[in-house]
Amino acid sequence: MRIGIIGGGAIGLLAASKLSDNHQITLFTHTSLQADEINEKGITLIDMQGEVNYKNINALCIDDSEHLIQRQEIIILSVKQTALIELWSLLEENASAVVFLQNGMSHFAHLPELLVSTIYTGIVEHGAIRENNHTVHHTGIGMIKMGLYRGRKLPGMEYLDTDGFPVQLLPDIKSIHTEKLIINSVINPLTSILGVRNGELIKNTYYIKLLKSICQEVCHSLLIPETEHQIYLERVITICGRTAKNTSSMLRDLQLGKKTEIEAILGYCIREADKNDIPAPQCKMLFNMVRGMEESEEM
Repeated sequence: MRIGIIGGGAIGLLAASKLSDNHQITLFTHTSLQADEINEKGITLIDMQGEVNYKNINALCIDDSEHLIQRQEIIILSVKQTALIELWSLLEENASAVVFLQNGMSHFAHLPELLVSTIYTGIVEHGAIRENNHTVHHTGIGMIKMGLYRGRKLPGMEYLDTDGFPVQLLPDIKSIHTEKLIINSVINPLTSILGVRNGELIKNTYYIKLLKSICQEVCHSLLIPETEHQIYLERVITICGRTAKNTSSMLRDLQLGKKTEIEAILGYCIREADKNDIPAPQCKMLFNMVRGMEESEEM
């Protein structure tokens, strides 16, 4: 397939390199500098097996490539929620099929208005860190889970699944998004405020009390039945254990002085709570603390 990937962050670089073995990949980057470096040096992927360099990827700055977006059979969006709105008109004018791979669920409110005939949404369970413009460290093998949100099933989507980069197509993607949202809404803000790695949340006897309390409130905010709260809590704890040495993406953004995705993650839960007249004092406190930390970095 001819696949265009918008976003040269960790997941964009990872997906471009892994999918390039079986597909024709064009990576659309935010800057010409990054595109030039990738075209010159390729993408270097680092994992537990060592380093592999992928030179069969075409990279272009997104500002110079509208006509090439039209030629792609599918566009994969691996940018942050905060960058989606500025791409909206570009997608409507040039793309016929899009896959959204974002943290949080804020984009779901806008998808009905997007004038693109075929839309897939998905979540990424891989761990990845961008070392520089053309190097990505694959820190944990997971899976991309996606499903059809609207339109026709595209032929060939099953061939996105590759060795070391599994892709699973699911009929009920909304429940998968909800689970990922709960996990991110608990782990990301707590690790960011406490300044700890994921595993510390379940190792520290006081932090795990916070984790359990926040998880319960998030579940209430999303109208999750009481009988399922324990299931989601166990999933959060499992992820903390599995990614114990990882620094959450939100904490990493704060450390780098970048804007976080708190609005798309915990902000979504708060809006759902307000809509359903459900108190969410802990979520609102965490939200304001992270936003305050962002503001302090800007001053």
